[in-house]
Formats: sequence, C-alpha cells, structure tokens
Amino acid sequence: MRVVRLFFSAEQVEGVSWLRDSARFELVMFLVFLIPGTPKDVLTYVAGLTPCRWWRVGAIATVGRIPSVVTSTLAAGFASQGNWAAAVATLVVTLALVGAGGGAYALVRRRATT
Repeated sequence: MRVVRLFFSAEQVEGVSWLRDSARFELVMFLVFLIPGTPKDVLTYVAGLTPCRWWRVGAIATVGRIPSVVTSTLAAGFASQGNWAAAVATLVVTLALVGAGGGAYALVRRRATT
C-alpha cells in the first residue's frame, strides 16, 4: 500500500475501499471472469492489493475463465465450419447466461445494501 499511495491520494484509495472486503471482491472477480471479453487481467493485478489469499484468487481465475473459454471456442469452431446458426445460438445462450448472472448479482447486491 505504501507504493500505491505514492501514485494515488488517500481519497482515491478510500474510493475503492470495497477491495478490502475479500468476499465481495472475490464475488465480483468471479462474475467478471464469467463474462466473455471483460478485462480480467486488471482484476488479477488488483487482487495483489487485497487481503484475498493467493490460492483463492488462483482458483477463481482458473474456474471463472472456463465458461468464457468454452463458449468462445464453441462459437469460433461453429463459425469456422460455416455453421452460423450454431455459432449465433452459442452466443445468444452465452449472452442470456451473462444477463441472468448480472441480474442475480444485482439482486444479491441490492439485498446486501438494504
């Protein structure tokens, strides 16, 4: 944190105080990893500034990436074979799951703040 404070003011550091809540950060990290195309590397760098244990971050990064990799690979495989219907169906199902996951997260977060 001493190095971080060289680059960021105390107000800026306090603005991301949610990073100190390990359970909340781990949930956010896992959900972001599930969504294809999101900037996951930033979260792994930030994880080093949190009280999260390294092995939990490693497990979340590994397990959380699997659905994104599988759906991207399936869609690309179908597209390379010219099976556009299956490629689009894969992407639609992926987007539906992302939407459902985002809705579930919003609901959990809303309940936690009330």
